[in-house]
Amino acid sequence: MNKFFYIAMPIGILICGILAFKVLSSMKEPQKRRARPPVVKSVHIKVAEKSTLFATVKGLGQVRSEHPIQLATEVPGLVVTTSFAFKDGAHFKKGQLLLRIDNRRAELNFKSGVSSLLNALATVLPEIKADIPDAFEKWNNFFKELSFKQLPELPTEVGNKEKLYLSRFNVYNLYFNAKSLEIVLEKHSLYAPFSGVVVKSNIRPGSMVGAGMTVGSIVRTDKLEVEVPLQKEDAAWIDKKQEVHILSKSGIEFQGRVSRISGAMAGNNQTISVFVTVLKTKSRIALAELLMDGMYVDVSFMGLPVHGAIDIPRKAVTDKNTIYLVKEGRLQSTKVYIKRFELNRVLISDGVAQGDTLVTDALQEAIEGMQVRPVFKGKQLSPTSDKKLKKAQLTK
Repeated sequence: MNKFFYIAMPIGILICGILAFKVLSSMKEPQKRRARPPVVKSVHIKVAEKSTLFATVKGLGQVRSEHPIQLATEVPGLVVTTSFAFKDGAHFKKGQLLLRIDNRRAELNFKSGVSSLLNALATVLPEIKADIPDAFEKWNNFFKELSFKQLPELPTEVGNKEKLYLSRFNVYNLYFNAKSLEIVLEKHSLYAPFSGVVVKSNIRPGSMVGAGMTVGSIVRTDKLEVEVPLQKEDAAWIDKKQEVHILSKSGIEFQGRVSRISGAMAGNNQTISVFVTVLKTKSRIALAELLMDGMYVDVSFMGLPVHGAIDIPRKAVTDKNTIYLVKEGRLQSTKVYIKRFELNRVLISDGVAQGDTLVTDALQEAIEGMQVRPVFKGKQLSPTSDKKLKKAQLTK
């Protein structure tokens, strides 16, 4: 009996405690839950103002010389040493001797041809003086001008009787033979057609060269152009009459103009090349010292106009070509017609009315009718102040 009492007594006390807790809990009034206030998201806005906007086309271009030349020899021979070292990176001036091939044999052949011509003229001049005295002074002056360095031009006004005498003594044939030898002699010396730099040299003094052999390449440094590969759609927006802005990686600005647009598309990347002639720079430093062949630069083209357009950040446009408006403090989506996509903005030509309040933010998980708080030029407005904002913008 005592053993059962000691076991049942704690169990009874525990049951009574549980019952008492439930009775007291039922007597307590339940707390009322507070309703959460609606979340109002802040969005940046702008007021739609239609105007004429100009498209911009941007690209990365590579500087090229307008006159790259592959130098090749027209005569064979041994390359001789000159005052100019024809090596990679060597700068030269217009008219400077770049390369010379041993010309001793060609020089002797030319002098031999001139000598034969002099002999023929010395024979025919006395007969011209006797029979055609009016023509003697002309041909006598030509005889005096003849030298072993350069042939003078033949007299142009020649009568039939003069031709007869000159042909009989083979003067014409000897002259043109000497002229041909003079041209061969000139081909032994390569002179710079412009000021520039040697890009690649394939020979050194003492090398043997053959006719038609490429000995190196040179480029002009004071006449440059930029080749800009663009998508076909972008190239169609370029206004050729407008100035082009060029910016080097060092931050120096240049001006340019569109010289030509390729009529063929590159097969490897399906782009069209636009060529821009570099006009001048705002710096006092010479152009050749600021831009080099092969350098990459940023190019910005002024595009064609879009009338009655509105621009908006590209991030504010969804993949379905819709944007959000603010109407009485709530979001409203609308589909727009986009005239042109650019890197950071789009040009809208239809779908938005003058004075509409446009959202310029990229909205994540936006819901039609969501309440928002507009932010205009850094100032937060009341959710329903978009009507006042429109009036203020349109009446200013």
